[in-house]
Amino acid sequence: MKLPLEYFFVLVFPMVLALPLPHLISSIALAAALLNVIVIAGAKGAWKTISFDGFNQNFLVVFGALVIIIDTFTNSLRSFSFEPVFREVRVSFIIVPLVFWIVKDKMHILRSQLLCSMVLGVLLYILYAYGYLTYFYTNIITNRKFEFNHFLIYDLRENLPGAYHHTYIGMYMTFSIVILLYESLQIKKGYLYSIVFFILLNQVGFGSKLTLLLSLAFIGFYSMRYLKKEVGIVFNMFVLIVLVLLVVGFFINESGMVNSLSFSSSNRIESWQCALQGIYSKPFLGYGHEMSVVYMENCITSNAVSTHNQYLEELINYGFFGIWLPVFLMLLFLRSKDDILFKAFLIMIITIGFFENLMSLQRGVLFFVFFSVVFSFRSSNRTRIKQ
Repeated sequence: MKLPLEYFFVLVFPMVLALPLPHLISSIALAAALLNVIVIAGAKGAWKTISFDGFNQNFLVVFGALVIIIDTFTNSLRSFSFEPVFREVRVSFIIVPLVFWIVKDKMHILRSQLLCSMVLGVLLYILYAYGYLTYFYTNIITNRKFEFNHFLIYDLRENLPGAYHHTYIGMYMTFSIVILLYESLQIKKGYLYSIVFFILLNQVGFGSKLTLLLSLAFIGFYSMRYLKKEVGIVFNMFVLIVLVLLVVGFFINESGMVNSLSFSSSNRIESWQCALQGIYSKPFLGYGHEMSVVYMENCITSNAVSTHNQYLEELINYGFFGIWLPVFLMLLFLRSKDDILFKAFLIMIITIGFFENLMSLQRGVLFFVFFSVVFSFRSSNRTRIKQ
């Protein structure tokens, strides 16, 4: 696989995003990627060919601006004074698509390398966690043995330097599995399936239950393509799937993941009830970001103060205007056309959005915006070539 090294910082960004590093490092990596695009575009004279004609081609840029406008507009109506609002985590909605538009026709060249960078970052995260756990149980905690259970994810968050929420590393793991299965990466099938299996097993201990289920669903869908092929291939694939399910099922049982369902569901049900009550009380303009946090803190009795649902989060913040997100995702899905990896990416984002606030935290926003740009601009390029 040839690496266009002039876009080095762009290629490195997905890997950095997956690594257990502070948010500031991810922001710096993104800034370096954007600067990389600007410098290379200037050196090659790409500025002279930039065109922003047509809503369809400017889709991500327009919606990025819309996010900022809605935030400012609803806040102004609530306070009866115009006050621009720039939520740092949301600024990338407009900056990333705007800058990458300069090299939109190069996305098809960078796509495979960017996806490989993401997979590499996930693998490095897993290996880093292994190394730290070995150190932790041999040097820090020497009076008890290592215990494999689903609450290991919470131990990692507390003790592993740089560790982040299990939903996000689980999402990155699911995405990596989808990349390996659905993208042509020029990897031999044996090695490819081994990497998928390795990531899937580690997802039991490091990721969330929902992302693990999504991974299994994508693997199941992938295996369906073999149903129309020769009996021998179908039989081998069936045996492979059964073995994977048995091994993963064993690890799930040993981890006690099923027993943690009540722990996860009770927090979410209470959060959803509070969010729905808040939306009902202020359906037109919402509470705004800061006041919605105060409202949820006063309403929720557990220590998990969050709506645990991105769609409810937008509605409680913006009221009726919060429908921008499902509309945006629906239009993106329509644009995905025959790109199965883009569709899988959106299905994953849409599904996880029902249970977590992906668009409210940096790791979710940067992940979504960056790969939406990679997929959308390449899809547009494909369409022009076909025409």
